[in-house]
Amino acid sequence: MLSRLAQKLWGKFETPQECAKFVRLAAIFAFTIGVYWIINPTKDPVFLHTVGLDYLPYAKIFSLMIMVPAILLYSRLVDAFPRHRVFYALCVFYALVSCVFGVCMMSPTIGLANTTLSKWRFLGWAWYAFIESFGSIIVALFWSFAADTSTPDSAKRGFSIIALGAQFGGVFAPLAFYGAAEKWGPIPFAFIGAGGMLCIAALVFYFMKVTPKSELAGFHTEIKTAGYRKPHTGYFEGLRLIASSSYLIGIVGVVTLYEVVGTIIEFHLKTLAKMNYGSINALNSFFFKSAIFANGTALLCLLFGVGAIGRTLGLLRTLLLLPTLVLLGTALLTFNFNLSIALLVFVLMRGLNY
Repeated sequence: MLSRLAQKLWGKFETPQECAKFVRLAAIFAFTIGVYWIINPTKDPVFLHTVGLDYLPYAKIFSLMIMVPAILLYSRLVDAFPRHRVFYALCVFYALVSCVFGVCMMSPTIGLANTTLSKWRFLGWAWYAFIESFGSIIVALFWSFAADTSTPDSAKRGFSIIALGAQFGGVFAPLAFYGAAEKWGPIPFAFIGAGGMLCIAALVFYFMKVTPKSELAGFHTEIKTAGYRKPHTGYFEGLRLIASSSYLIGIVGVVTLYEVVGTIIEFHLKTLAKMNYGSINALNSFFFKSAIFANGTALLCLLFGVGAIGRTLGLLRTLLLLPTLVLLGTALLTFNFNLSIALLVFVLMRGLNY
């Protein structure tokens, strides 16, 4: 049934099995993004109630420092082992570590019951970096896995289904737990997230079991058949490639400028949220709500054909649209510095960035 619905929405695939494959991949990615948006709203309440607001800007820097060796290790794993086996290993690893964090949060001394703020409260730093690494590494691993099991022509037909699955996961996962977020606080979501991570591994296992081998042949299979041998690449091959192309440097510049502005807006949002919500449970609920709004906006853009904007305005005007909206939103927040306006600007920036 899902395959027939997908063909009505995105056109005909070469085979029903090809369509079913992308529906399964969309389910895996929906679960991946859903798990991320179940644990992601908890990272700021935990950090703010252990380390404190003054050190929140440094949390991003700390997580970036952790990501560098984590990505190097991830690169070695995907070079040495098949993608689906790396999926199993990393999902189990993240699930176990998430449970450890949940137990630590329950501790009366190092956990959330201790309300003393200190830059030495390692729990807040570690939980923040842990969630950031999950969102980066597992998502990158999924796209690597999807690319390895899809030819370029097949990807053109099916990757939009995967994108839609991601947006559904980003909306409905936090929506399902929004009502309980204020009652439960952050601790149960560490264990819920761990269960979700194991489910991701189970979905990948199911995908590999039921998908025909003919549908698992991707671009790498094609070039191996043609006699092409993959050249050896080092850890810093990506940086070298970026530096060699003005086009890629331009993309880095655009993304970096947007992320800088977005991070500043997000910091103001978190500052105002901390000022307005005293308890950790209320703050937890607020960040669940902001996740629902931001991902819901992106989902609406996808469902109602955001691509039509590009066709109507043209490439140049479309590229200028988001910076213009960001500029207007920043000006609005400057003259109306309150939580409601900050949330509105944040939601529009994150949602429309899609």
